[in-house]
Amino acid sequence: MTGLRNSAKPGAQPGRAEVTAVKAPLDEAREKAGLRPAPPGPAAWPRTRRGPAREFGRRARRFVGGNAVVAAVAAITHGFFANWLADDQRQPWDLAHAIVAWPSPLAQQALAAAAAVALLVIAVATGGYQRVSRRLSWPLYAATAAASLAAWPMALVCAAVAAVLTLIAVIVLIVIVAVIAIIAAVL
Repeated sequence: MTGLRNSAKPGAQPGRAEVTAVKAPLDEAREKAGLRPAPPGPAAWPRTRRGPAREFGRRARRFVGGNAVVAAVAAITHGFFANWLADDQRQPWDLAHAIVAWPSPLAQQALAAAAAVALLVIAVATGGYQRVSRRLSWPLYAATAAASLAAWPMALVCAAVAAVLTLIAVIVLIVIVAVIAIIAAVL
């Protein structure tokens, strides 16, 4: 505010006299219209519909980020895994294939890809989910739910397949160790 002088009081804020001079006719106009004058004190900022940004905790940010990673991996590997489960010789895995291919063979893959892209865009826009505005919170929740619905069935099937294959490998190793122990005892 260069060039403006406050001649009202020494030590007062610059520009305060100009504001008071403009405010007086406005108060008179409000009184004539039947409106109350504005309350004294600092002017409050108008509330907007956007609202303040929400700060997510570290656990929430890790969950959403991990969900985005799992959705991206599911979107990339879903087709290969579903084809492996659908092979004719893999009859024990029919239930797993049914879970991965429900409701249609590409539905989970497309939903996981779209959710991963949406979560990535929101992560870039909010600085790694640091400050999510109210405007971006609902797309964030929707993308997180879509990523969960699309990616976690495949992740659970992968974990179950890995557990079964690990169990089979452990049983085979136990049998091999038992056979070696029996052979060593006989010799």
